[in-house]
Amino acid sequence: MRDYSIEEVIEIINLCDESFMPDTKHFDVRNVQRIGDLGLIFETFLHNPLMGIIKQHYNKFRLYFEHNHRPSKDISLVIG
Repeated sequence: MRDYSIEEVIEIINLCDESFMPDTKHFDVRNVQRIGDLGLIFETFLHNPLMGIIKQHYNKFRLYFEHNHRPSKDISLVIG
C-alpha cells in the first residue's frame, strides 16, 4: 500500500460526499462520549473548511475543523 502525502489527502477530502463517511464501532462510541451528534460530525466534515492536518503515521491523519456551535473549540477526526 502506498503512503499518501498531506497534499494528496487534502485533494481526496475535497472530493468527498456523504457516501464517504465511515461508520465504525470505535467512531460511534467516541462520538457518543465526546460530541453525541453524528449529524454535526458529518456536517462539519462535508461543509466546513479544513483548518489543519497532521500526519500521525503511515496513512494516518488528524484533521481539524472549526466547531459549528462553539467557535472557540474545534473538531478533530482521525482518518487512515
